[in-house]
Amino acid sequence: KNVMIKHQNRVPLEKSLHAYDNIGIPEFRDILRRIVLEAYDGPRYSTPKHQQNAAQDYADRTLLSCLKAG
Repeated sequence: KNVMIKHQNRVPLEKSLHAYDNIGIPEFRDILRRIVLEAYDGPRYSTPKHQQNAAQDYADRTLLSCLKAG
């Protein structure tokens, strides 16, 4: 959810990606990078209500995807 909030607030993609550079487990770092890329692939909204909805919808989709993956 936080990464989508950053995207909605126009935090640059590069900054969001580099936030996970210090993760010591490469596999986990790769998963987090994919989550960031997926969030930034979505649209940005101009109203706070739509931004909040986008963040929650993204969080729900991401959690569902993780749960299905096992």
